[in-house]
Amino acid sequence: ILIKDQPFLTSNYYINYVGDTLVNNLRSYQLDFREVDRNNKTISEFSTFPAAVYSTDFTKIETVNPGTSHNWTFDVFTQASPPPHLQSIEKAQMAEDSLKYLSYLISPGDTFEEEAYSVEILDFDFDHEFNREQFSDIDDYDMTVAAHIQVTDKRTNKVYEVYPGLGVRDALIFTLPEVIDPIGIKLKLNEESFNDLFTEESDLQYESVNLKLGESIKIGDQIVTLDGFDRSPEHPNYEPKEGDIAVGAQMSVIRENQASVQVNPIYIIQDLQPFSIKDYNADLGMHVRFSHIEPSTGQMTFSIAYDKRNEEPIDLLIAEDVPRSDILIVQADVFPGINLVWLGTLMMLFGILLSLLFKYGGKKSLAT
Repeated sequence: ILIKDQPFLTSNYYINYVGDTLVNNLRSYQLDFREVDRNNKTISEFSTFPAAVYSTDFTKIETVNPGTSHNWTFDVFTQASPPPHLQSIEKAQMAEDSLKYLSYLISPGDTFEEEAYSVEILDFDFDHEFNREQFSDIDDYDMTVAAHIQVTDKRTNKVYEVYPGLGVRDALIFTLPEVIDPIGIKLKLNEESFNDLFTEESDLQYESVNLKLGESIKIGDQIVTLDGFDRSPEHPNYEPKEGDIAVGAQMSVIRENQASVQVNPIYIIQDLQPFSIKDYNADLGMHVRFSHIEPSTGQMTFSIAYDKRNEEPIDLLIAEDVPRSDILIVQADVFPGINLVWLGTLMMLFGILLSLLFKYGGKKSLAT
């Protein structure tokens, strides 16, 4: 059993599990080998890439493909698979159900300690870009939020930065947990915390704002400016038709001591019916709709609302004694002198061909 980035010595080889790569349904593992002598001096180095093949629906590992390294005097064959709780969705769910989570109500700036680790809540990160190797379908989420957390291992004083979060897709909420293997803990946000951070459309309270090109208005601690227009706006929820009138507003929002952000709501008249496609900035909690255009005055009407983000803390769940996810079960076989076997096989084939040549070649000579 190998732990990621912790070389293991067996016989006269150091084996290091470097990492893995997922392409389609094939997960390849990189294993680095370093052969040493009695004085621990390096004799040779090479790598193998065994792989696990997932089913088409990614519910389980169907088979494993060996990785090989061919050398002049020996060959190495390796097979690798993740720990049992990562080999199928069913086993993963069984492992998850066995965990006991403790609940912590958190706000930015909070700190707390347990026996083996301490925790500091830095901030909440809206539209967080999650690790795509860890969450391969992250592009499919409509919005995300993460808690930026620092966890300190009291035994080693090593600090880990993690981002347990939530993702929303098609009105369904998904948890995006973080595991810190060296400490053996798993962190995730309670799904019910989503309602404390985001407000449903039906509960938003929009206010109308009138702006002309270049004008600004102050809303709370924000300055909203209408900078320009996009005469050919594009949006995944808009399919243009012939005769449409579509205008996208280019608006900038500046908060005190923070960089400007852009919002781009769209106003559309299609089949003589006006409607709008709102733009939403999760970091600001800001919803903006382009509601009306008054051609005679050049005045534009926008409807603006904000998420009702509660001041109450949100629920962080932490489980301890979590099975490690950074280990790999490896079988490695060294075949010394394997090339001599292949050489002997080739010599036998050459001998057979040579004997056939003499046999049939000799008969042909006698016939003539």
